[in-house]
Amino acid sequence: MRKYILRMGLISLVPSIIIALLLAVSGIADEGSGPDFEGPALVVLPLVLIAGPAIETLLLAFTLWLLSFFAKRKVVLALVSALIWAGLHSLAAPAWGLVVFWPFFVFSCSYLAWRERSWGRAVWVTFCIHVFQNVLPGIAIVSTL
Repeated sequence: MRKYILRMGLISLVPSIIIALLLAVSGIADEGSGPDFEGPALVVLPLVLIAGPAIETLLLAFTLWLLSFFAKRKVVLALVSALIWAGLHSLAAPAWGLVVFWPFFVFSCSYLAWRERSWGRAVWVTFCIHVFQNVLPGIAIVSTL
């Protein structure tokens, strides 16, 4: 499970960093186009690293369950889920949705793969990958507070 989390964390994180850099270089995204996090670092960091991934993972599981009534193919479920999550993140910051599409596709694929073993494992693995994804952005956010 640890190797899977590390592998999928890297598969999630590296492309999202490349996407963020491409958006920055192209001028689509800049420092002001990301989400706004305010408050003390001791509050923001646990929100970004623990509370956010926990809540979003549970909501992702529910979303995939709902979507499963309309589609059966895992790749379709994961793509639609990622589009929904990208859209929701775009409400806070438009360019953010572009950056999170890929990680949420990875999270959705991971959840669906582990869901075959158990719901609890699927939630745990997806949560851990999400935390892995948020570590660098979390540090960046806290460093600018």
